[in-house]
Amino acid sequence: MSGVSGMVFTIMGIWIAFLYPNAMSRILTPSKLVAVDFSESRSDAKRLELIVGAVMASALVMLGALLITLAKILLQMTPIYVEHRIQFKAAALSCLLFITFAQMESIFHVVLSNIMFINDLHFRRQGREADEEM
Repeated sequence: MSGVSGMVFTIMGIWIAFLYPNAMSRILTPSKLVAVDFSESRSDAKRLELIVGAVMASALVMLGALLITLAKILLQMTPIYVEHRIQFKAAALSCLLFITFAQMESIFHVVLSNIMFINDLHFRRQGREADEEM
């Protein structure tokens, strides 16, 4: 599970760095920050919304996986776990299913962001070709 989250984090980090170079310059030199204007490109704003949502969901998935693993390690030899093992396993399975679906949604947003980007490139290329023909 954490390998998939790592993949999502990597791709989303690249997207954020690509879409928002000012975010990187703010970290290095706050005085050189220039405000980003989305009034001309709502698709970039939508893409950023999808990306940030995917990053947050992936972070929560990783946290959930870590907490489930830690809980199992800490609780597996306690008397309450031994007595209610079936209920603990059912709860863990439910949590695992939930975070799996959350991670699948994050991956879907990664794919959707890429599709939006390809569509933008296609649209801009066609616009440039139409301008060159005139």
